[in-house]
Amino acid sequence: MMHGIVSKLFILIGIVFLIIGLVFYFFPKFRIPGDISFHGTNWSFNFPLGLCLLISIIIGFLISVLGRK
Repeated sequence: MMHGIVSKLFILIGIVFLIIGLVFYFFPKFRIPGDISFHGTNWSFNFPLGLCLLISIIIGFLISVLGRK
């Protein structure tokens, strides 16, 4: 019984990552508000905080929806 829920969860997570990957592939300059970036003379640092929060919200929503069934 539990194997079915886990496999559906992995499929949904895979689909979410596929969609996110396609967005970044076709729109390489895509930025979500909240991303942190620092640029120096010979270095740069980028941390996609907004994307991390968005993925966390989506995965949390999927887990709560699958947990109710």
